[in-house]
Amino acid sequence: MSYKTVHDVLTCLQKHYAMIAAALDEAEFFASSADEEAAVNALRNDERRVAEAMGDSAHNGGEGGNQTWLQYVPNERVKESAEELLELCENGGTIEQLEQTKLEFDEAVQDFVKTIAEQVNAPSVRERLDSLAEYFASRARQESWSQRRE
Repeated sequence: MSYKTVHDVLTCLQKHYAMIAAALDEAEFFASSADEEAAVNALRNDERRVAEAMGDSAHNGGEGGNQTWLQYVPNERVKESAEELLELCENGGTIEQLEQTKLEFDEAVQDFVKTIAEQVNAPSVRERLDSLAEYFASRARQESWSQRRE
């Protein structure tokens, strides 16, 4: 994908998270314990919150910030990761598979946001994208840590 605005990119990410949240709501994962059921419910709620936050960010970017043009938007890895996660929700799988696929998706989004942040010259927009990349990095660290504790 090329020549998109920051608004386009954030809206695209919001749509991915909204689709994943909806798919998680419909998916049935075999939970062998109350802890596993709580983990799946936490993922569902988390995806809804991220979708809402991405939507807010796409529509509240400040005067002109979201209209900043990006020349190259390499979102293939994000699309592939989202498709894998949606397929897992549709076909079912283990909670471990769900958590691992979700982690891979968040890492793809983090790398994607970092890549587009490097293209932006406007300090306020770059700062906003860097903050967003750090948010996804912290999510990935938290998810990775959660998987190790189990």
